[in-house]
Amino acid sequence: MSITTTTNQTSGGDVAEEFRAFALAGLQIGASMLGTLTAEQQHGVDGAIQAGARLALEFGPLPAFERLQLVLIEREGARHALAAVSLNREPVR
Repeated sequence: MSITTTTNQTSGGDVAEEFRAFALAGLQIGASMLGTLTAEQQHGVDGAIQAGARLALEFGPLPAFERLQLVLIEREGARHALAAVSLNREPVR
């Protein structure tokens, strides 16, 4: 499923600015989660990225946002959860 929007405005403000704040928060959280790995694990992640793997932050389920996970996705598609955080059980308002 693909969703495309042609507007840059939401009822709460500018989508580009909201996305920027969301992306910056994701970078900070991802870096913090990477910092919890041992030096050996970080070395392994570095090697995997050099070989074409990528990192992803996954959260859900929506709208509860109960879990955040840093995932290493290999070029071939294999997925490895590197770190996870259980979040508030309160619904997002």
